[in-house]
Formats: sequence, C-alpha cells, structure tokens
Amino acid sequence: MDNFHKFLMILITIIIDAVFLYILRNEQVNQAEKCYIYGIMLIHIIFTFALLTDNNKIIDLSHIFLFISIYLGVFIQNRSILILLTTLSLTQITLKTLFGGCIMCTKEEQSFGKFVDRYNQNFVYIAVVIMLYRLFL
Repeated sequence: MDNFHKFLMILITIIIDAVFLYILRNEQVNQAEKCYIYGIMLIHIIFTFALLTDNNKIIDLSHIFLFISIYLGVFIQNRSILILLTTLSLTQITLKTLFGGCIMCTKEEQSFGKFVDRYNQNFVYIAVVIMLYRLFL
C-alpha cells in the first residue's frame, strides 16, 4: 500500500471523526445514532493504528466495516450524519475512479468472497441513491 494512500486515508478518517464530534456536541442525535458514531470512531482508532503499523489483516477488516457502516447509513435519521455518509461514499467512488481502484485494498484481489468482491460497489451506489433520496425527501 502506497504511503500517499495511507496519508490520505488517515486524513479522511480524522476529518470524519472531527465532523462526528461536532455532530455529537451540537446536534440532536438518538441513542442508536450515538452508538453508530462511537462504533465508527472506535473502528477508526483501530484502523489508524493498523495503517501506521502496516497490519493488513486489520486494514482488510476495517475495509469491510467501512461498507457495513455505509449500508447502515440508510437507516440514519440525522441529516448531518446522512450528509457525511453520502459525502464519504461519493469520495470513495471518486477516489476509486481517480486511482483506478480502491486505495484501501491491501492486495490486488481482496477475496472477501466472490459475491462481495463482484457486487459490493453496486451496493454502494444503491446506498448513495437511498441516502440522497432521504436527504431530499
């Protein structure tokens, strides 16, 4: 994994966590959304540590959690969190297009399973459409 990609992922992670802290401090969030935010922030701490120590197994596990968190985003009620998740998803799509592949991948073939490897990005597109629909509803 390229050092520039690691730096970019750490920067994005810090920005996401800063926005989550802002949301927790300044907005009304329900208990499920608080648990969602705290869970993601815990994963981010572990993910950043894995990036700094080149622990590919934890990076791969965090990769899976990234997509789970995006999919769970379709159930979020708070507009600010929805905006953040939509922006994150669109950023992921843009980076994948710019770099010719996901910058979070530790190897050419992730092998999360044939179904997941083949269709995961399509599910991200669907999640983005659902979140955008909910934002403009």
